[in-house]
Amino acid sequence: MMFKIFFILFFLLSFCYNSYSSNDYKELRSTIKKEEKELLQLKNSGKDLSKKISLINSKLENHKNVLRLLNETIKGSSSRLKEIERNVANKEREILENKKAISRSMVYLVDSLQHGVANILIARDDKVDVIASMEILSLANNKLLRYIDVLNLDIEKLDILKQDAKIESDNLSEIKALREIEFKAVVDESNSYKTALKEVKNDENAQKAVVNNLKKRERALERRIKESEDRKKRELAVKKKRDVNNRKAREITRENNKVVEGSSAFAKAKGSLSYPIKGKIVERFGRQLIEDANTYFFNKGIRISTSSNSVVTLPFDGKVEFADYVKGFLNLVIVSHDGGYYTVYGNLSSLNVSAGDILKKGSSLGMMNGSKAMPSQLYLEIRKSEDALNPEIWFR
Repeated sequence: MMFKIFFILFFLLSFCYNSYSSNDYKELRSTIKKEEKELLQLKNSGKDLSKKISLINSKLENHKNVLRLLNETIKGSSSRLKEIERNVANKEREILENKKAISRSMVYLVDSLQHGVANILIARDDKVDVIASMEILSLANNKLLRYIDVLNLDIEKLDILKQDAKIESDNLSEIKALREIEFKAVVDESNSYKTALKEVKNDENAQKAVVNNLKKRERALERRIKESEDRKKRELAVKKKRDVNNRKAREITRENNKVVEGSSAFAKAKGSLSYPIKGKIVERFGRQLIEDANTYFFNKGIRISTSSNSVVTLPFDGKVEFADYVKGFLNLVIVSHDGGYYTVYGNLSSLNVSAGDILKKGSSLGMMNGSKAMPSQLYLEIRKSEDALNPEIWFR
């Protein structure tokens, strides 16, 4: 009996081990591909560095050309600024002369009014003479006004020249600032050029060292892969031998347990058993596709999705052969029935039975608890000796 229980547990756990070996092998292969990519990048680094030097040299020449253009622009702007400053000085002299002329005209007009013309206006009674004197004053006043108009015009021109001078001065300052930036860029690119040349000289030995190190790591990974492949071959050989032995053991078991199926009470209940728990079948018996891995596996049982705090009940009289925690199945219960039949219940959150208990139909085996993130799923198997049977044709 214990041999049969061990046999069932062995098959439940073997799938987990084979999956781990396969993942380890894939991880090694992935690491090898990564190292090969890194090695190829390293081989191309010398070419990339040469391109970098050529690009730096091109940028350096461009910056020098810009610097020469800025120097010429500064030279032209300085000449224009000097010309404007000369015009400003000339215009200021003209304004000064106009101011002097106005001053002289005003002195003459005041003197005339105070002496000659004023006396004439007072002494003469002749209206014609008075009108003539007033016309003389008007002419003198018009000349003075023309001087003032010229002066105002010169002042406006002077303001315009000063504005032009300020604009040209600001432009000159901006161009000089740009020249400083370009000069710094030339210095930086020159330093980059020197650094790149130094890297080229020092790269060969460093590259050889890195390549050798990568090759060592690659050889080490290849050894690990070979060891993994050899281990897999040994595992396959052991599995093949084990399958042969298992077939022989099943044949012996069938011979030792030859029971007319109709004489077994459990067999007679086929198709009328009540499910141990209410819920929906989410994983069926038989050959199943794993889409992510694009491969098939044989499912020896079914999975029933159920609500939390659900009680798992025994569908038929039997004896508890095993009740304990099993990695991958949480709490697991194996119950034997007459005629060499077994029922297996996995993923229970708690147990209400122990090995050796004799139970009646409807007895509580344990509880199912889950959450939204991890819903409850009862794992259910039916076996005849070591052969897995489809539970769906046994339950109603």
